[in-house]
Amino acid sequence: MSRANAKSQHDKYIAFKKVFETITHYLDQDNFLAAYVITFSLIEDRIRAMYVVQYRCVNEGKEPTPKLINASFANHVRLLQAAGVIPQADSILLLEEAKIRNEQLHAAMWNLNAFTRLAVEQALGLARLADKHRRAQKRLLEKNMK
Repeated sequence: MSRANAKSQHDKYIAFKKVFETITHYLDQDNFLAAYVITFSLIEDRIRAMYVVQYRCVNEGKEPTPKLINASFANHVRLLQAAGVIPQADSILLLEEAKIRNEQLHAAMWNLNAFTRLAVEQALGLARLADKHRRAQKRLLEKNMK
């Protein structure tokens, strides 16, 4: 299921629950590459969702174009940081992890051991960090709407 197919909060909950079950499954199998890829996909989803919410807020509810939605992860992180949604220190962590992810994935055939349990755990920490900022963004928007 893609985010676009999630019709309700319950659908989103089920999808995210399945994601974490899948990550745990791959970790239990020591399949760190698969666990990492899914974890980073989770980070990207959270950042993209925050970008869409921020865009709507700034543009009076207008939806971003598919081109804007599908802009690079780095673009979204930088825009969210410039808007004050993500602190600079956290945006640096997210951008550094994206650089590491790109380098390791592109070199994976030469270094299959590049992905470790620690790398997955660090990425999960960044996923939690992104979600923390997503929840703070939501609270701020709700407060401003009152």
